[in-house]
Amino acid sequence: MSTQDHVSWSTVASRGASKKVLRPLPVSAETDSQFKLKSNTLFHHPELDYQIMVRQAASIVKQALTPGSVLFSFPASLFKHRTEAYELIEAQCGAVQGFRPISNYGTRSAGEFMVEVKFVMPTSTTKAITHGVSYKNLLFKGSPSVPSGNNTLVHVKMTLLRIPDKDTFLADLKRSLRYYGEVYQVKEYTCGGYFEGELSVILDISAGYIDASGDKTMPVQPLSNSLYLEQWDCFAAASYKGAAPVCHWCKVAGHMRKDCPELAKRVCFKCNGRGHTAKFCKTKKTSDSIDLHEYL
Repeated sequence: MSTQDHVSWSTVASRGASKKVLRPLPVSAETDSQFKLKSNTLFHHPELDYQIMVRQAASIVKQALTPGSVLFSFPASLFKHRTEAYELIEAQCGAVQGFRPISNYGTRSAGEFMVEVKFVMPTSTTKAITHGVSYKNLLFKGSPSVPSGNNTLVHVKMTLLRIPDKDTFLADLKRSLRYYGEVYQVKEYTCGGYFEGELSVILDISAGYIDASGDKTMPVQPLSNSLYLEQWDCFAAASYKGAAPVCHWCKVAGHMRKDCPELAKRVCFKCNGRGHTAKFCKTKKTSDSIDLHEYL
């Protein structure tokens, strides 16, 4: 089915919001030690490492990077002093307006040296990105900076509540997720070599998608705890930084247990009040009352 042709996203969103968010129960430490989940990368975008570096740099300096600049990342032990890296970049790429050592603003425990470079000529910028610089038989390519508003890589953990076809699994998953952003990485987790539906996905939620006509770019749909997968016409439970809380009582996202409308309907067998169960009742027993378990 095609979501855009048959089902509106408002309908999809309302369906997803009403579904329970089902996640596997935690496994005991003894079982984990024998059958620890192992990850296997199914898809890795060639620009993912560069995109992560750009966003990491922006998060370190807590502001937007210089427009038109280039980022380089070197092992911290490669140079005796950072100025040696400056000389190397300028000698192989062209004249530089200035450098900003991003690593100086972060933690010293990081094993890399990251620097932002602003070149005088656009040709030098292009050369730094396409050809990079070489040192001791190692090649380091620069990464173009992006506006701070585009620093939108989101790591999503998913649980597929269905068994997909293995041959078309990755292609179907990427087609389904395109409504939420551009897929940069897909990892599956296996237990004892068997896939149980656990996935992790990295999405760029700033990238739009092409509509059914193929000539119009549409804005991405917002992430939620239940992501609609068009190719299988189903929902997958999802968690990510900033996701809505999930109620421990009704398993529906968007509210906490204390505000649960379903729990508010429950009648306590102990005090006959509403909004809680006897296990969590705070009403004190009167002196002449006797607990059933005590009586038995």
